[in-house]
Amino acid sequence: MSQSHFKKVFFDPGYLALDEVAKLLESYPCLKLIRHRKKDLATYQERGMAMQLYPDFKNEKMKRVLEHDIAEVWSGIINDHQTSVLFDRTTKSSSEVFKFNDLFLMCCGYQNWLEQERPDILLFTATPHNIKTWVLSRVAESLGIPVLYFQVSFFPWRQFLVEGLRKDGRLIAPADKTPSEQDRSFYADYIKKKLGSLEDAMPSYEINRLKKNNWKLLKPKTEIKNFFDKPLSSVEKVQSYYAYERLSQDIRGKKYVALFLHYQPERSTIPEGYGFGIQLSAVLALQQCLPEDCYLVVREHPSTYTLNFSRNYRCKEFYETLASLDRVLISPMSADPYQLIDNSIATAAITGTVLGEALVRGKPSIAFGSGPMQAIDSPNFHRYQNTPALRNFLANLDQLGPHDLVKHFEGVCAASFSGADPASLRYDDHQRPQYLSGAAINGINQLLSGAAKL
Repeated sequence: MSQSHFKKVFFDPGYLALDEVAKLLESYPCLKLIRHRKKDLATYQERGMAMQLYPDFKNEKMKRVLEHDIAEVWSGIINDHQTSVLFDRTTKSSSEVFKFNDLFLMCCGYQNWLEQERPDILLFTATPHNIKTWVLSRVAESLGIPVLYFQVSFFPWRQFLVEGLRKDGRLIAPADKTPSEQDRSFYADYIKKKLGSLEDAMPSYEINRLKKNNWKLLKPKTEIKNFFDKPLSSVEKVQSYYAYERLSQDIRGKKYVALFLHYQPERSTIPEGYGFGIQLSAVLALQQCLPEDCYLVVREHPSTYTLNFSRNYRCKEFYETLASLDRVLISPMSADPYQLIDNSIATAAITGTVLGEALVRGKPSIAFGSGPMQAIDSPNFHRYQNTPALRNFLANLDQLGPHDLVKHFEGVCAASFSGADPASLRYDDHQRPQYLSGAAINGINQLLSGAAKL
């Protein structure tokens, strides 16, 4: 059993395996497991691990006067459009009024719970992106309770530990900030892959998904089956896909900024977009900042059609809107994404590893949100703040020198936790889930033992 200066830590174990969670609980009695839903609750209880569910806010009677002003606590949460979008992602309501009634009750119920339990911190293995985890975290921050969560870096065996649900969240530094021999060996392997062809550079989960579909985004047999299961969704998926293909254009010979869209719904846009979760906003922001002789080329994420298509996030009208904008072009999805990067003057996305891939391949990149692109001090990387700054960045791309990738890597190592097996000196893309868990456990151990300072 290890000593910790924290008395009570509300901890959502997320993707960690049961054995990993059990070891953490044995080492740190201050950890109190929490979960927003009953899924897997019995599994934890069978292993003798107590887990507390979030209170049922709809049945909270509010029998006590809360210590903090409820209107001050809920105002920033309710007025944040991300809260509304997260609600719509996972919860149904008969009207907007009842939707916000639930949100108000959620804020008050969670405030009541936190004021009584008084945890020192809330700790998550990923950015809170369910409506309940999001509201609990935002309420906690309003009460002065720090919220910490892990965020995978561009180098996927390393994760950041971030404090604060905002674009400029504070990074908790590890005890050892120097890249190890293993880090440098992994780095060499990883960069070699990212400089290679599509099959080398693209993450294995994306490649596997495309190969499973015989490199096609739509398969007739699959779509016929989908039609009988969900006819409306199937029809709209096909209509959306063919609208995209019909509106895409040949971009050869054009000067352009490449904008890569994200698959939705996922946390990389809501909430990690922090103001740019609705991706049209990034399109319009870039379109307004383009140099006069430049186009914006938009590329759809293949998972929109190879994973789970959602008509709530894509439809033919969305692509028609993009195509109607001045100097905005749609790239065919059959085009090699790495050639799209290589032929651009800059690459943009809300968040995502594509921004790091652009820097590796010698192209400036633009991020609109948070995500993997943390701890970068480079004139070649721009994180959106306002229109004048973005306009100036795009106007002066020809004055940029090469990106210092080694400095970038060393900066990430100084601000993140490694999850690689010490026995290995070779990076293996198929081990990403293990790296993810290992980095989170490493960070939790350092945080709770005091080796990493909050």
